[in-house]
Amino acid sequence: MRQPFGKHKSDSFHFKVFNSALLQCLFVAVVVGIVFAGSPAHSEDQQANVSVSESAKKAIALLLSSRSDLHSGQFKASGYRKYVKASGDEAVQFPSEMSCDFDHRGGYLRYENRETQVVGLAKSKDLTQDVGQHKLGTFKSPDRLPRPTISMYARTPESMAEWYAIGDHAGNDKTQSQICIRHPDTSPMTFHVHPFSPTSVGILDFRSFESGLMPKGILDEYANWATSVETKIDASGRVQIEYSRDSARRVITLNPEQGYSPIAMSLFQVDDSGIRVAEPADGSEESTASWSFLNNVWVPKEFAISQTRTSGTNSYRYAISWDAVNPEQLDPKLFTYQSFQGVWPGTLVFEQRDGKNEHIGTIGEQFVQMTVEDKPLRVTSPKPDRRPVFFWLVLVNSVVGIGFVYFVLKRRNTDPK
Repeated sequence: MRQPFGKHKSDSFHFKVFNSALLQCLFVAVVVGIVFAGSPAHSEDQQANVSVSESAKKAIALLLSSRSDLHSGQFKASGYRKYVKASGDEAVQFPSEMSCDFDHRGGYLRYENRETQVVGLAKSKDLTQDVGQHKLGTFKSPDRLPRPTISMYARTPESMAEWYAIGDHAGNDKTQSQICIRHPDTSPMTFHVHPFSPTSVGILDFRSFESGLMPKGILDEYANWATSVETKIDASGRVQIEYSRDSARRVITLNPEQGYSPIAMSLFQVDDSGIRVAEPADGSEESTASWSFLNNVWVPKEFAISQTRTSGTNSYRYAISWDAVNPEQLDPKLFTYQSFQGVWPGTLVFEQRDGKNEHIGTIGEQFVQMTVEDKPLRVTSPKPDRRPVFFWLVLVNSVVGIGFVYFVLKRRNTDPK
């Protein structure tokens, strides 16, 4: 006859074994939770918690479809960056120019930007001088001086390369110059380099403009920020996608007559009645775009973005001229660092993929001349995701632990008294 559970002669031993195995299983469960909490599915779960109406889903699908029609091209954009202080000082405005070559079908993007930015300490108090051919005008702060900046970015499925420089190479205020080659999914090393894509025009805010996000990535971020997404039709028959979170609203306006191209994006506050607050709140943003129909595709013609802070309003405005819209093919050499024009002589080139920081070349007086052999960009595979392997190891360990507990309990139940 078996003894009752609490009377077994080996109870103390079995209880310790049981507790040990149970703690082991609990530890495994916690580890699995931590490992997979950061997986890509986590962000999808976050977005799944957002209430998105069926009409909003349809409008977003139409927007993304219209943007995918523009798959490749070449353009130049000219405009300015403007800063207006809240204190009422005279506005500061500097020219800004960019050029872009892209083929989204293969993941290729090349971007260049040249503009004047207020950076670094001025060595001269004479604000009437010209810096890099840009007139300073009536800039108020005597301790900081506008200087020309250059940023270049190239991305392929195998690599990305960037170069950023401040000042005039002939002057004494230049920064150290280097080109870094890294994995294509790596973010730019400096916020001054923002790999702009024209397919994102009309839905851009400052963050997405400076991070180079594509349309789907931007809309996913907006959805993750919001608690609900609805649609409305304005008085002109245009579709408005409204992202709501507490008293904040982000509204994207689409024009059905232009292939559901986005013509405006606004981020603003509403009052208790749901009416837009007239005075822009800190962090308010505005984005506008106009469109042209070229080669049977709607492409951006002009765009502007602005951001209001308590200190003032920062804005960009550009006019775009297209050299090619959806060409059959672009030269692959455009999308490597060797295509960068105007890089300073003496610029160091570093290979930084796969944890390396290898100096592979130095730009000479003529760009094509290298002090060391110009090594081609290597095709590298992305780092493997080890989480599935770890998961199976953890699962096997858990099964063994549970089996051991079962064996001990079964042996206890079959032991003679």
